[in-house]
Amino acid sequence: MKPCPKLLKCFCLVLLTGVFVCCLSPLSGWASSLSPPTYGIYLQKGDEWVKLDYQRGYRTPLGEMGYVMGIMHQSRVFLLGERAKNRISDRKPSIYFFGANPADFYSLVKLTGDGIREFHYSTYFAGGSPKVAEEYLVRVEIEKVDKDLYRMAPAQELAPGEYGVVLGESICAFGVDK
Repeated sequence: MKPCPKLLKCFCLVLLTGVFVCCLSPLSGWASSLSPPTYGIYLQKGDEWVKLDYQRGYRTPLGEMGYVMGIMHQSRVFLLGERAKNRISDRKPSIYFFGANPADFYSLVKLTGDGIREFHYSTYFAGGSPKVAEEYLVRVEIEKVDKDLYRMAPAQELAPGEYGVVLGESICAFGVDK
């Protein structure tokens, strides 16, 4: 008895589909673990994505020369509270930006202070953009991971303490524990 060509074709198609699905399922798990669920800034904590929420910082002039002729020269930006709610133990964390290249907008800063967390902006003039004071900046490495997905990591291990991803007066704070 000869096998039916249509039946043989269907069997081969089902077999190939099964092989394709089996090979693809590990890859689909990889793709979903690679990308965060929605646009935003995420801290990778093991296999989970922790979305960093923006907190509004409060800006005040710094010192007697804070304002001269209506132009702010130096300022400090602070957050209330001593600790961020998002805590990690990884000394070289990966921060993912889904939707924007962080090199164009964001800075990673070390927050200092007693009872509050703060960083300083350096001198700037009317019409100019403030720059985070050098002593608060953390050097970072940025790489494009996928379309609209960027990874920022500190160039060196972070000491335990409070940190933040800064955009103007908005801060996405997190803490590094021992």
